[in-house]
Amino acid sequence: MELDVRKRAVLRVVIEAYIDDAQPVSSAVVARQLDLLSTARNARERHAMSWSPATIRNVMAELEAGGYLAQPHTSAGRIPTEKGLRLYLDDLMSPKLRPWDRTRLDEVAAVAAPSTLPTALGQSLAGLSGQVALIVMPSFIGGRFREIGLVRVNPGRFIAFFVSLAGLIQQKLVEVDFDLTPDELMRIQNFLNERLAGRSLDEVRTLIARELTEAQSELDLLKQRAYAIGQQAIPTPEPSLVVEGTAQLIEQPEFADVAKLRSLVHAIEDKAALLGLLDKLIEVPATAKAAGEDPGAKVVLASELDMSDMLEVSFVGRSIAGPSGEQATVSILGPRRMDYGRLVALVDYASQLLSKYWERI
Repeated sequence: MELDVRKRAVLRVVIEAYIDDAQPVSSAVVARQLDLLSTARNARERHAMSWSPATIRNVMAELEAGGYLAQPHTSAGRIPTEKGLRLYLDDLMSPKLRPWDRTRLDEVAAVAAPSTLPTALGQSLAGLSGQVALIVMPSFIGGRFREIGLVRVNPGRFIAFFVSLAGLIQQKLVEVDFDLTPDELMRIQNFLNERLAGRSLDEVRTLIARELTEAQSELDLLKQRAYAIGQQAIPTPEPSLVVEGTAQLIEQPEFADVAKLRSLVHAIEDKAALLGLLDKLIEVPATAKAAGEDPGAKVVLASELDMSDMLEVSFVGRSIAGPSGEQATVSILGPRRMDYGRLVALVDYASQLLSKYWERI
């Protein structure tokens, strides 16, 4: 079914009215909203059409017949179907960043410590949107290397403390087939700090691999041992998940059913499953990657994926890549009835801020 200008205008009004109050939309509401349209484009559309009550009722009936709207019960207004919502998301929605939203996110990014920025942005997104904010960042992503500390536990076993410029610390147990005296351990620690300070994790990894090979050919035992320890001490960028605003689901009329709400909360608390889901949600199409395009934030309806515990929700999400290719995601989860135009712009801007401060995190 091809939608002409008239049908698209009515569909947009129905969806945006439904987003506002979660109630079926009547033809009277549509007529009132169409009469209030004031933008230049919509003024032209209104001028070109006859918006009599009969016309609006007929258009709504045609949209229902085409599968874009549904009537919950006789004499009720209409609500958008997923087909109608998907058309709105793909063709009719106009994302726009509100000045207040921009100001608030800028303030958060300006005052948050680098190591707490993902959490601070998540809290701000949840507060501004009234929904659940989800941010996935690989730990120790860009931070630059500041220093390494080594402590001997027993023969051949050491604790390595890796510290980033942002102050993040990760400790790892290093096991090797040799032992070191206190003097040798201090010399190795100082050597690694001199060679690695200020480098990114990717640069540290590359340098250690290259110089370990050179040290072996030069028969330099101290260097060999230093790089053997350094190789094991390098942090592995594991995904870190920030979840903020789960309690706000209680305020949504869609989740008034306690059993439904409990099922959704349990699904959100399943970290492994949620991380896998977010990876799928924000995958950049191969064609866009190849063309170097930035598709920005996108909306995925839960029913478009295999998500039996989250059928009533949708996601607004975006993926960003760090200097060495590490992936992070910023997303908002909420009911299908969300202010997508605002949330898409919010997620896009929060992602830009995260990219800007990536090297400091």
